[in-house]
Amino acid sequence: MWKWKNSKNASDPCFNFGIVCTFVCLSLLFVEYMDSRLPIPLTQEDSKLNPSSFIEERARDDLHQLTSYGPRYVGSFENENITIELLMRKLQSIINNKAETQNIMVDLQRTSGSHMYPQVGTFQAYSEISNIIAKFEPSDPSKRSNYSVLLNCHYDTKDGSPGATDNMISCTTMLEMLRVLSRQDTVYKNTFVFLFNGAEEMGLLGAHGFIQGSRNDSKEIGHPWSKNLKCFINLEGAGSGGRPILFQTGPGNEWITRLYSSSVPYPFATVLAEEAFQRRLIPSDTDFRIFRDYSHIPGLDFAFVKNGWLYHTMWDSVQNIPGGCIQQHGSNTLALVEKFGNLDFDSLKFSDTENVVFFDLFGLFMVVYSETVGIIINVILALGSIGIILWVHVIKPKKYIVILKFVISAIVAWGSGIVTAVIIAVWLNGMGYYTPFHSYPTLLLLIYGVPAVLTNILIYSLMLRGNEEHVWAAGKLVLSIILLVGTFITRAVYLLTVIVLFGVTAWYSTRFLFKGFVKLRLITYIVVGELLPFNLLIYTTNVLNAVLVPSMARSGPGVKPDILLALSTGFILPAFAFNGLAAFLVAVKKRHLTFFLGFSVIILNSLIVFGFIGKIPYQQKAPMRISMVETERIWYNLDGVTPNRTDAGVILWPVDPNTQNYVEILSPTIVRLKEAKKFELDIETCEDLNCAIATARGFYSNMFWIKGESYFPIRNTKMEVIKKERVKKSTNWEIVLRFHGPTQTSIIMSPNFGFDLISWSTNLDSTPTQSQWNGRKAYHISHNSGKNDAPFEISLILNDVNTVERNARVMLDILFGSYFFYGEEKVSPSIRTFTDRFPLWTYVNHYRSVGQLYKITTDEN
Repeated sequence: MWKWKNSKNASDPCFNFGIVCTFVCLSLLFVEYMDSRLPIPLTQEDSKLNPSSFIEERARDDLHQLTSYGPRYVGSFENENITIELLMRKLQSIINNKAETQNIMVDLQRTSGSHMYPQVGTFQAYSEISNIIAKFEPSDPSKRSNYSVLLNCHYDTKDGSPGATDNMISCTTMLEMLRVLSRQDTVYKNTFVFLFNGAEEMGLLGAHGFIQGSRNDSKEIGHPWSKNLKCFINLEGAGSGGRPILFQTGPGNEWITRLYSSSVPYPFATVLAEEAFQRRLIPSDTDFRIFRDYSHIPGLDFAFVKNGWLYHTMWDSVQNIPGGCIQQHGSNTLALVEKFGNLDFDSLKFSDTENVVFFDLFGLFMVVYSETVGIIINVILALGSIGIILWVHVIKPKKYIVILKFVISAIVAWGSGIVTAVIIAVWLNGMGYYTPFHSYPTLLLLIYGVPAVLTNILIYSLMLRGNEEHVWAAGKLVLSIILLVGTFITRAVYLLTVIVLFGVTAWYSTRFLFKGFVKLRLITYIVVGELLPFNLLIYTTNVLNAVLVPSMARSGPGVKPDILLALSTGFILPAFAFNGLAAFLVAVKKRHLTFFLGFSVIILNSLIVFGFIGKIPYQQKAPMRISMVETERIWYNLDGVTPNRTDAGVILWPVDPNTQNYVEILSPTIVRLKEAKKFELDIETCEDLNCAIATARGFYSNMFWIKGESYFPIRNTKMEVIKKERVKKSTNWEIVLRFHGPTQTSIIMSPNFGFDLISWSTNLDSTPTQSQWNGRKAYHISHNSGKNDAPFEISLILNDVNTVERNARVMLDILFGSYFFYGEEKVSPSIRTFTDRFPLWTYVNHYRSVGQLYKITTDEN
């Protein structure tokens, strides 16, 4: 029989339990519905009655056509010829059907330049990459302002992916917007610049080329249409389908976030995503950074994030984008553009010093306020809540020791929930069930969340003897303290603001209004004090888990997703979601709570993990990712022509943190995996520069090497010394090097002891990335070209510190890497046979590379 302790006016524990469970289940259903709902896509027929509306059917037709010929890698025929031709043809069709009041100009930009790319720690140089730019403005010059708004997408893709969501969906959205705007007689005084950039995936090159690049026949920096920009909209994709989320704004400039809030019909945004992205919790980057850092203008960054398992895979196709996704993307962006069109930029206050707090409420409307306002609200709210709780439960009854009891109880209860979740993760790992939630992020709530919450309630019951008032006060007191401190650290505490505000207000008001009506008081409190906070927290957590689970599955072997997500789930649910609800469950007998805890850990988890999921949590469209490089290494003699030695093999790098745990499962059907030897490299102490490893993505830990047969590169990759001479009346050497290779190459150079690198080519806008190699500096350059077979030249000046020694000495070590990401050279028949043996629940990304090591000496012959 249920028994309530230590309260005369206590409600029935069974009633409490039923109400709370019902509330939680209904909330989860509500959140899932609100998160998955999409607008009805408009068709060609609808355009007759809605000529100024975005039409998904037209955009989807464009998307089908522009992704039908496969991946579009920088430098490939698909990217540099087919896509450009199709986009130019579609733009010309839009021009042919525009209203007389509108003017559209189109330019094809071929640009070269360089910039530092901190996301991967390399210096990015590029030559002759392509951008298509359309300028939309009134035909009448007298109706034009001097200001422009930029819209950006990219049409290039990663190797192996048709890139429907990343990012052709954005380009076709921009095409449809331009189509709709150009057919209207309504004119907008501000110019719109539509940038279809052709080189984002290899280091945000297209965006940089538009802002800072130069044409080979001109000294002008940046495209002429980049000069009068006042703000920008960047459209991205990191998943497949779903709702596009606003995940970066500003910096600062509250007006631009408010404009989004007041304009779009389907808002979806959270500052929590912005903070997670900018603090590098999500391993990615976008063109937003280029426009922010080089143009110094505010902007909005949108991305599709749902179904992140398909990101950069062969399944990022039109077929996997549900109806309504493009409609929501287009309707929102079109509404924004129309608002920007006649915006008076002169009347706005531009400032990047004040950050903004923003979030949507279930896609219905936005909440936006400045960080300063948020700090003021949070400090007042936190101090007020702490004061009220202390007055009611400590000062008035003169039980001062209670404050210490409250704080310790909450910390121990929350900590116990975390420990329970982590123990479950470790237990499942030990049983060989790794990341069972991989394909279903919602399972995090059941596998880790439910046991953590039950542990939290059980500890509260033990420490505070089932006292409902004390449990509630302990949780809210500590949460208010966290809010007070956290408001000076992160804007993400807005979630705590909502929890504390509604919870404290509802708790004391219901106790005043409903004395003696225990059940009514409970129901009223849950509706007023918990309905919005609980649903908002689950809504936000749902979004973050949908992003984090797939992104952690491509974060490399150094990450432990199950432990990290067990930690976060084990803390967020007990401490935040059930902060107030736990108070109504502590009166349940401890043996019943213990039974439920044991049931959730042993029975429920066993049914889910061992029964439903099984040993392999992956699926064809939620695969385990593996990166594979078929490589040849060539060491040259001092003449730089004849090889000294060569070797070849396959480098296998487990992109998924758990790949190495599944080698035993894969080996019986993939014989060559048995030959794999695990190795880790320390590039600072290797005998050869960069350990003689040419990988385009800088993977040096937890790799596997499978020895292979040497093959001759299909393409003639080599380095030539065009010029090497001592500068007269100087200790300097002038060296000009020419590199012949595919469209993607890398160069690592290390001056020997006694030589200092004092200058580089004029087309490198700063000193390339430095690392250390056996006490020497090493400089890293990645180069991408939009023009096949175009050589890349670097000129440099070395200072010979040793002015006495005249014998021939090595003054420079060079590793030249060539990468074949597309075409017939991408993969050999043997590697294709190898990769074909991997099961359907894996996705193997593979390419070919050649690493050539040279030494340049002081010999002038």
